[in-house]
Amino acid sequence: NEINGAFYENYDSESRTVELDIFVDRTSVEVFVDGGAFSTAHPLEEAKSSSGLEIKGRYVYNIKSLEVIELNSIW
Repeated sequence: NEINGAFYENYDSESRTVELDIFVDRTSVEVFVDGGAFSTAHPLEEAKSSSGLEIKGRYVYNIKSLEVIELNSIW
């Protein structure tokens, strides 16, 4: 089990399900796994458009539930 190249196993070692909280803004993406048990942050290049979000990976992922919430700016 790897997330961003680092080993991660959730509390249920038989489960292949994780909960992700993903925060995306103009300059970075932050991912918190299983309530913060594992986290990672990465800078982003400036987007050429704001047409959407694309999730890519080496494997096939099954998204059971997705909720998108727009946050207000702090500026």
